[in-house]
Amino acid sequence: MGIGTSSPTSKLNIAGGGVKLATGFSNSTNRPALTTATIGNYEIRGVGSITGITQNDGAYDGFLRLSAGGGTNTSSQSSIDISGFSIVSDMSNNIVMRTGGSERLRIDPSGNVNITGKLNIGDATGNVNTKVSGRVTAGNFLTMDNLRFTVTTSGNRSLAVATVSGSVNLYVQAIYVNGVGSTSASRTSSASTYSTTLSGPLFNWHFGSSGDTIIYHFMDTDNGRMYRVTLVIMPSYIDNFISIERLL
Repeated sequence: MGIGTSSPTSKLNIAGGGVKLATGFSNSTNRPALTTATIGNYEIRGVGSITGITQNDGAYDGFLRLSAGGGTNTSSQSSIDISGFSIVSDMSNNIVMRTGGSERLRIDPSGNVNITGKLNIGDATGNVNTKVSGRVTAGNFLTMDNLRFTVTTSGNRSLAVATVSGSVNLYVQAIYVNGVGSTSASRTSSASTYSTTLSGPLFNWHFGSSGDTIIYHFMDTDNGRMYRVTLVIMPSYIDNFISIERLL
């Protein structure tokens, strides 16, 4: 069937202009809730009138949902919901994305972005800056890609590195500023192999003072990646600050 065309190229072909679909819900009481489980694959909603306000191009009570799964099986639903303008009080003016029936991303009216999972930016093989930071007590790990970093739990307290799986060859360079302002620097002359077994203290350095700050550069010769790792020692090696940046 063709609308706006006498030669449709599909079962429904709408040509030219825009398409407006609106329902006739007269108030928020008899309009289905936005979280309803009985949804179709495509849904576009609006209202006819509320408290004397007639729907028009400048005053939509709008809701768009594109979903997969549908029906009442909320555990399998994935959807993108774009809801609201300001006519109805329960319209939240949010953009929401769900997978498996659970909310994963929300953009609120102030532009705040809330994400329930991890955020990965770009292709690992591309030239994209990616960063992860956290507070790490000695013996716990902060991880990016196939590398894990921690502070050693005994002996020379320093940064230690291991892989998530397999092995990797790394060139390492580091600069260290201690608590009295002295600076040390060192680097490897060849790539060293790291595995799932935790390494010893890099360069046998020992960080004994709170606030000691060390910056490392790791070049992964196997995967063509480069990382910058910043470590700041905290009292009793509890909640040390570690930041990992993938530079390449």
